[in-house]
Amino acid sequence: MERNKSENLPRLSRQQFVRGGVGLIAAVSLPLLAACGGNATPTSVTQPPATAAEQAGAKPAASGATPASGNGVTLEMWAIGGKPQADILNNKVFPGLYQKHPDVKEIHVQMLSGWQDLFQKLVTALAGNAGPDMSRIKDYWTPEFAVKGVLLPLDSYLSQQTDITSDKYGAARWDSTQWKGKVYALPFTTFVEDYFYNETLFNQDGLKPAQTWDEQTEIAKKLTDASKQQWGYMLYDYGASQSGTWDFIPLLWQAGGDFTNADRTQLTFDSDAGVKALSYQVDLIWKYKVCLPPGASTTNVVENSKIGQWHTGCWVIPTYANTAPNLKYSVDLMPALTDDNRSMIIGGNNVGAFKGTKHPDQAWEALAWIGSADMDLVWNSLAGYLPVRVANWQKSPYTDDPKWKVVVEQAQRKDTRPIPIFVGYEEITDKIGSELQAAYFNKKTPQQALADAQKEGNDLMQKYLKGEG
Repeated sequence: MERNKSENLPRLSRQQFVRGGVGLIAAVSLPLLAACGGNATPTSVTQPPATAAEQAGAKPAASGATPASGNGVTLEMWAIGGKPQADILNNKVFPGLYQKHPDVKEIHVQMLSGWQDLFQKLVTALAGNAGPDMSRIKDYWTPEFAVKGVLLPLDSYLSQQTDITSDKYGAARWDSTQWKGKVYALPFTTFVEDYFYNETLFNQDGLKPAQTWDEQTEIAKKLTDASKQQWGYMLYDYGASQSGTWDFIPLLWQAGGDFTNADRTQLTFDSDAGVKALSYQVDLIWKYKVCLPPGASTTNVVENSKIGQWHTGCWVIPTYANTAPNLKYSVDLMPALTDDNRSMIIGGNNVGAFKGTKHPDQAWEALAWIGSADMDLVWNSLAGYLPVRVANWQKSPYTDDPKWKVVVEQAQRKDTRPIPIFVGYEEITDKIGSELQAAYFNKKTPQQALADAQKEGNDLMQKYLKGEG
C-alpha cells in the first residue's frame, strides 16, 4: 500500500511550530494536500472526493444530514470524538444551519484519531495552505495558533451581531478564546472533573462519599482488596503528559499553592503546597497501597467495579450509560483538604476557523450556529459536556439528573478555577507530567520531581516567551 504523502513530512514539536514551524514545513516543499475545504462539490453524501484530512490520514465520518440544495459551499471541519459525536453534529446540529443559511451546503466532518493526531495534521496541512475551514481545538491551542497567525480573527463578525457575547459564557471559557485582546475562537465544550464513586462498593460497607482528603484515604483503605484486584482509588492519568497534571493541579490549589505567577511567565508549583499535594498522591500508591498502581491495566476497571473512588471528567456520564449500563455510581464534589476548599479545574474545547478558508463568511455562520443557545444545549447535552452558555446549565438534563446537578454545582463554585493558559502550555505540561510520573512510579521523591519539573518547565517557557516576540 502506498504511504500517505504526509507520512514523509517532518513532525514538529509545539515549540518548533510556535517559533517558526510553519516556515520549516513550507521550506521542504510541502505538496498541496487539497484546497482549503469547501472547494470541491461532493459527488454524493457518502462518497465525497478526498479532502485535506483524508489525504493527511484522517478518516471521514459518515454524514447523516441531507446537504442543502442550491449553490451553497461545502465546508470542512476537523474534530475528534469518533462516529458518535460526528452523528450528533451531522444529524442534530447542522441540518438547521443548512435551512437558515442556504449558502452553506454541507459541513464535511472529518474525525481524527485523537488530539495529538489532530494537532500534527493541522500543523502539516496549515503549513501548505491546505487546512480545513474550521476545527475543534484545545482551549490552550488557541494562543499557539493565534501566535502563528493561522486562525481567523472573529472580532469584526462579533461586532455585527448581539447573540454571541462574552457575558454569556463566563470568564473562564471566554478568556480561552482570546489572545492579546482579540477573539480567535468560540467556546465549544465546557467540563470539570468530579469525584466519582462506586455505589455498589460503598453500599456494601455502608460508606458515604469522602468530604476530605483524609476521608478519601480511609475509604480507599476499606475498599482495597488485592486478592480481588480491587482498589479504593485511581488517579485520573498516570501518563507522561499534560493529562497527568489534572489530578495534581487542584490538590496544589487546595493546599494553598499556585501553578504559575500572576502574569503566567513563571511556573511556581515547586513549593510546600506542591510537595503536600504530590506527596498525598504518592502515599496513596506506595505508603497505603490503596491506589491502582502505575503500570497496572486501567482497561474497564471502573466498568467492572474494581475501583471505589476516582476523578474524571463529566464527559464519561453518557459513555458509562452506553458501555456499562449496569454500573451503579454517583458523583460528588471534590474532597477538600481543609476549610471546604474544593478546588477543581474548569476547562473546555474551542472551535475556530482558519485564515486560509476561501469561505470566511460561511465559516463564521457555522461557528455562530454552533454557538447559538439552542445548538449549544443540543450538542453538549448529547456529547457529554456542560454547555458553554451558562444559562443552559439551568435546563434539562442539568437541572433534573442528579449526576449533572453535581457537575453544575462543582462548576459554579468560586474555588473551581481555569487552568492558566500560556503559549507552549501542552509541551511544557507534558514535561511536567513526565516528572510527576517519575514520582508516581517511585523513581523520584515528590520534592525532586517537582524541582526538576519546575526547572525544565520554566526553561521551556522562557524559550517560548523569547520566540513569541
